[in-house]
Amino acid sequence: MNLPTIETPQYTCMLPIAQKEITYRPFLVGEQKSLLISQEAENVHNSIKEILRLITACTMDSIDINRLSPTDLEFLFLQIRIISVGETSEVGINCEECGEENIVTINYLNHEVLQPSEIVDKILKINDQISLELRVPHLLDIADISKKHGDNPEDSTQATFDMLTRCIDKIMHEDEVLTRDDFSEEDLNKFVEGMTIDMLESMMKFIENQPSLVIPNDFNCKKCEANNPNIIAGMENFFV
Repeated sequence: MNLPTIETPQYTCMLPIAQKEITYRPFLVGEQKSLLISQEAENVHNSIKEILRLITACTMDSIDINRLSPTDLEFLFLQIRIISVGETSEVGINCEECGEENIVTINYLNHEVLQPSEIVDKILKINDQISLELRVPHLLDIADISKKHGDNPEDSTQATFDMLTRCIDKIMHEDEVLTRDDFSEEDLNKFVEGMTIDMLESMMKFIENQPSLVIPNDFNCKKCEANNPNIIAGMENFFV
């Protein structure tokens, strides 16, 4: 006798940045197990890869998950997490004043998309002949750079430059439009190294002024009653 098939419910949400409606389902027990194992290994590259694989498996639409902005990916992952394991979780957080551990309930429905204080144009003019079209780094970029450089402090500067090169989507030279695929990583690194400090700061400003997904979660310490401003942010903190 064959075992009966378990039908999985489907849900929809609107991505806040791409403004696309996505159909998704809860993750299954086997998928949750794989995610937990990857997180326990404390390997950023593998954890991000597993999260992307899970999101891809749980979405019903023909959309390239790897091309979504980090904010949309975090939002989508959070929606999948809510319907899979619940709207809340309890975590231990130490009081900033007295150090006492407090068991705090996180309500994932209270998420907010914070808009940047300044809108920075994605077109960066280098000179009269050359302009760049910038993009926000994808999670795959972060995973690849993490795998390449790891936690080695000596590699932190090169990791930053590698991330900046990943932000170059197109290079407009006079009437010609070139994509990053037309160049090697070495060529792009040399190109970035040839920029002025002002140009580099403009690229950093574009990256820093992007929408972000957060969950405000202030609490009062049970021991000293001090108010602790607390914000949950980052995909790695949405799966507790």
